Amino acid sequence: MEYVLNSEQMKQVDDYSIHHIGIPSVVLMERAALAVADVFLDMKKGSVLVVCGSGNNGADGLAVGRILFQRGFGVKILLVSDKEGTKEYAIQKSIIENMGMSLVNKVADATYDYIVDAIFGIGLSREITGYYKEIIDSINCIHSYKIAVDVPSGINASTGEVMGTAVKADKTVTFGYNKIGMLCGKGKNYCGTIIVKDIGFVCDNILSNIDTFSINKNDVGWLPKHKIDYDKGKCGKTLIIAGSKDMCGAACLSARAAFRSGCGLVRVFTHTDNRTPLIVKVPEVIADIYSNYTDENAVHLRELIEWADCIVAGPGLSTQEISVKIVYDMIDFMAKATWNTPKMLILDADALNIIAAQNQQSSSKSFEIQPLNPSLKNQQPIYPLLMKQLEYIKEQGKVHIIITPHIGEASRLLKSDILQVKEHPIESAKKLYAMMCDACVLKDAATITTGRKGTYINTSGNCGMATAGAGDVLTGIIAGIACLYKYEEVSPEWIAAMAVYIHGCAGDICRKEKGVNGTVAWDIAEAVTKLL
Repeated sequence: MEYVLNSEQMKQVDDYSIHHIGIPSVVLMERAALAVADVFLDMKKGSVLVVCGSGNNGADGLAVGRILFQRGFGVKILLVSDKEGTKEYAIQKSIIENMGMSLVNKVADATYDYIVDAIFGIGLSREITGYYKEIIDSINCIHSYKIAVDVPSGINASTGEVMGTAVKADKTVTFGYNKIGMLCGKGKNYCGTIIVKDIGFVCDNILSNIDTFSINKNDVGWLPKHKIDYDKGKCGKTLIIAGSKDMCGAACLSARAAFRSGCGLVRVFTHTDNRTPLIVKVPEVIADIYSNYTDENAVHLRELIEWADCIVAGPGLSTQEISVKIVYDMIDFMAKATWNTPKMLILDADALNIIAAQNQQSSSKSFEIQPLNPSLKNQQPIYPLLMKQLEYIKEQGKVHIIITPHIGEASRLLKSDILQVKEHPIESAKKLYAMMCDACVLKDAATITTGRKGTYINTSGNCGMATAGAGDVLTGIIAGIACLYKYEEVSPEWIAAMAVYIHGCAGDICRKEKGVNGTVAWDIAEAVTKLL
């Protein structure tokens, strides 16, 4: 697990290391420059343009240029500002002048093998316009390998927002800790490969207040293993409420992924039309079927919920009236439950759509435990919001709720604009956590998982995972990991974040084996085995 900081937190780290610990800023700067220059050790020597602003990011760039010059690269420096700059900048500028290094006036004076971007650092908060925009746009137009110092110029390090324009880097060397704006939002698309380098910051007291993290491959090694005396029941029992008439794929994918992630027993509550394809594709599963969803089916569903350690609801379920009634009954039963050992409930896809739709149509704010309205057609339901039921279940602690919305589903739950959710994923995930669950997994190119103990920004995965059914596989993996942690005291958001990371790593395996365009969801489920 690694810390991820915003711009203000990173400034505190820098300030504490310099002014409280006493590490001279030029020492940190020299180590930062060496970290960037060392990226070139595996590259052939060639021409380098270092583009420098007048702040400390520019000073880092000047030091990088000097070190590369001493190592035999053909280095030219472009100073984009005639301001005196910071004290550290003045020191570095004086050194390169004393060494007689070449200065240029334009980005496009010549062709370069490499461009080092050191214009703006983590403190950028204003829109880039005018001359600076022309410089950055010119850098992006040149077919050189581009390396950004700390953060690509133009990216807000806290939010990932593009401040008018930004350098499109092939590689970013960032110092101390990853930055939130480099892992989510549009910033993720501008960083290329991110390399985090330790340059000697001392800041344990500041890190103790940081609650945003990323998971790394070392964390996977801490997953619980099946013990020698375990039977299939002790390995966890999962109930998957999924698949409607003629829609079996999502149920198959979630069930397969749950088995591949370590679950011992999986039962699927689904429409009778799905029984044959389900047991053919996943012969290990137990199929519990319904046709018209009678009172008898409702009683059986409650028995299955009692049986399970983990309940998944939503993949391929549809928002038809039968599905609505199933979701209502499930939540109603959980609100009235009296079991002592908490269960895990994972709400995905159509379960979330049903909740969002009912929440949109009701203005009721009262709450009491009673049967729920079985139809969405009533514009003024007399029964409470499903959201209020979930809030009650969460407060009681009898069920740990994980929700897994994509951006569209989150916008419906929040009654918010899709663009607003996409541009502010951490804030949106935190709102959903506060409203209705113990952990929210907000799915996007950079998936955000948040809960009581922290927020996790996922760093695994690739664009080849933008394929039908990949989200159903993730839901199954969360269930499987929850079963692995059945006897462990861990937070729901840690379980979910670990599953998201594993899901992405499985997708990375598929990218190598199948290619970006050839990966399908079933491949991802099968790749989990290779990973674990």
